[in-house]
Amino acid sequence: MNAVDLKTGKLVAQFQTDGHKQNRSRWLDANGKMKDQEMYPDYDLEGVFTGLQRMYSLGSILSSPVVVDGVLYVGSTDGNLYAIS
Repeated sequence: MNAVDLKTGKLVAQFQTDGHKQNRSRWLDANGKMKDQEMYPDYDLEGVFTGLQRMYSLGSILSSPVVVDGVLYVGSTDGNLYAIS
């Protein structure tokens, strides 16, 4: 997750989920592009489900963020709720 200053466009903060830290090198190349052949072993229905499971292990943040008392809360596909202050 990246935080960008809306006025300047400059990056002000970055955050990686535990799933992303643990699985990034396994499923993504150095440029952050998915390693398709490894992510999806076959292009049949079972291969698609396997690929989706592997993609979710990257810890993507698909939930809407919530801010409470200055703390940002987000849910992740790695099964964690993160509180960032």
